[in-house]
Amino acid sequence: MKKKYILINGVKHYIKEEDSEAAEGGDKPAEDAPVDPPVDPPAEGGDKPADADADADAKDIDAEATKIVNTIAASINEKLGGETKLKEVNEKVERLMKLYNPVDSKLSELLGGKEIDSNELTKDEKITGFYYACVTNNLSAVKALSEGVSADGGYLVPNEFAGEIIKELEDITIVRSVANVVPMKRKTKDYSSIVSGPEVYWTDEGAAKSTTTIHFGQPQLTAYKLAAIMYSTDELIEDAEDVDMVQLIIKQFALRIADKEDAAFAQGTGTGQPTGLTTAVGAGTIGGPTWDNGQSWFDNLKILKYSLAKVYRKRSKILLHSNNLLGLDKEKDNNGAYIWQENSSLDKPPTLVGRPYEELDELPEDEVYIGDFKWGYYWGDRKRISVLLSQHETTAFKEDKTAIRVVERVAGNVVWGNAIKCLQSIP
Repeated sequence: MKKKYILINGVKHYIKEEDSEAAEGGDKPAEDAPVDPPVDPPAEGGDKPADADADADAKDIDAEATKIVNTIAASINEKLGGETKLKEVNEKVERLMKLYNPVDSKLSELLGGKEIDSNELTKDEKITGFYYACVTNNLSAVKALSEGVSADGGYLVPNEFAGEIIKELEDITIVRSVANVVPMKRKTKDYSSIVSGPEVYWTDEGAAKSTTTIHFGQPQLTAYKLAAIMYSTDELIEDAEDVDMVQLIIKQFALRIADKEDAAFAQGTGTGQPTGLTTAVGAGTIGGPTWDNGQSWFDNLKILKYSLAKVYRKRSKILLHSNNLLGLDKEKDNNGAYIWQENSSLDKPPTLVGRPYEELDELPEDEVYIGDFKWGYYWGDRKRISVLLSQHETTAFKEDKTAIRVVERVAGNVVWGNAIKCLQSIP
C-alpha cells in the first residue's frame, strides 16, 4: 500500500495511518476485541458513511501538518536566538527566587498572598522579594514589603533596601562623595553664610574705635523630585547563580539615581532641579580666573589652585571633564617627555598640581573647578526613595517590560561661594 504524505518545498513528509492494514483488508481483529460503534448509522443498503474515510484522513493530515508547522517554527525560533526575551527574563527571575526564596519560606508565603509580618524576613529576602514583586507586578506583595504608600502613589522602598542604595550612592556619585550631605525635614531649608566678615585694625591707645559688622547671606535649599527609570528586563543577568543578585539589584537602582544626581550637581538650573556649579558661576556666586593662552595646562591649573584661599585649599579637590584630563595627560616638556605621571599607588588618590581630582563628565569642557566642597556645596536629602511601577509606559508596553521608576526628593545649592573657584573659558 502507498503511504500518505504531504509535499513541502520538494520534501515528502509521511503521515502515520492507524490500522492501515485493516483498512486495506488485512488481518481481522480478534473475535473478543471490542468494536467501536459507528459514528453515524449506516446508510440504506448497508454501505459505510460516504465521508467516514475522508474525515479520518483529514484528521491525520491536520495532525501531521500541525507537527510540521511546529517543527518549522521551532527551527526559526532557534535561528533567531531561541525563546523570547520575556520568557528568558521570567526564567531568570524564577531562578533568582529559588536561590533566595525556598518553597517553604516566609517570603514564598507572602508572595503567594498570605499575610506575613515582613519583619520576620532577612535583609536579602526583603530586597530580593521586593524586586521580584516589582518585576512580576505583584502589587499586594510590593505593598506588604514596603513601608506604606506615598502621596503620589509610589511604594516606599524597604528600609534595608533604601539603606543599601544610599550606601552604594556614596561610593559611585561625585556629589555625595565631595559635597556636604544634609537631611531635610521640610521642602526648603535656609542656611546663613558670611558674605563679609568683621574688620580688624590697629588703633592708638585711648583712640575711638570704629564700628564694624558681619554681613550674612541666606542661601536656600529647595527639594525637587528626582526620577530615574529602570526597565527590569535590561538589568537581569545571564546566570543568577554566579553573582550576588542582591548587590546587583542595588547597584542597578543606584546607578540610575547617580547619573541624575551628578548631572544636577554639575549643571542643574535651580528651576525644578538643584542649582549646579555652572549655574552658580553664571550667577556670580562662584568666581575664578579665566584661561591664560600664554600659559600651559599645568600653569593654568596652578593659577586656579592659588586663586583659592589657603583655608580651603588644604582640603580642596579638583573636578574636571575627562577630555580635559586627556589634554593634561598629553602635555610634554621641551624634551618630548610627558609632564604628568598619574599616581598609581592604591593607598593614595591620584592628584593634579598636588590636589586630588575627580572626573565629572557632566561638567562642560570649558570649565574646571577646585574647592572645599564640604564647605561650599550642600546636598539635601528630603524624602526616602520610593518606586512607581508601570507596564503602560511606551517602551515597556512595546517590549513586554515592567518599568520601575525610582523617585526621591533632593536639593542642592552653593552655600559658600568663596570655598569654590572655577577656571573658565578653556579653549
